[in-house]
Amino acid sequence: MVVGVRTLKCYGWEHHYLNKIVSVRKRQQFYLFIINGMGSLGYNLFQNLAVLAAFLIFYYTWSKGEEIDLASSTSTLAMIYYLFVTVNQLTYIAVFQMSNFFAILNRISSVLQLENFK
Repeated sequence: MVVGVRTLKCYGWEHHYLNKIVSVRKRQQFYLFIINGMGSLGYNLFQNLAVLAAFLIFYYTWSKGEEIDLASSTSTLAMIYYLFVTVNQLTYIAVFQMSNFFAILNRISSVLQLENFK
């Protein structure tokens, strides 16, 4: 590694490789920003859909003329909560891990496309 650094400094290639590294890093940050933005938007939307789902269930029950008692409403809300929280957390973890995976793949592919590896 020290020999490689000496070669870069000897031939004055620091700025050339620095520009390549900076451009690769900017592309990686752009992809991470997009993926994390989509993940957080999906996370927030999915989290708030639980309220809409509960409202639709209660509205359907009320429109059929059935009485909504405390036990059924509490169990329905608990079921919706546990279902949405579990799926929401798993989806968020999957999106986060996939974004990291794609960023790593993008960085590896950009390094392997350098002129020295051709």
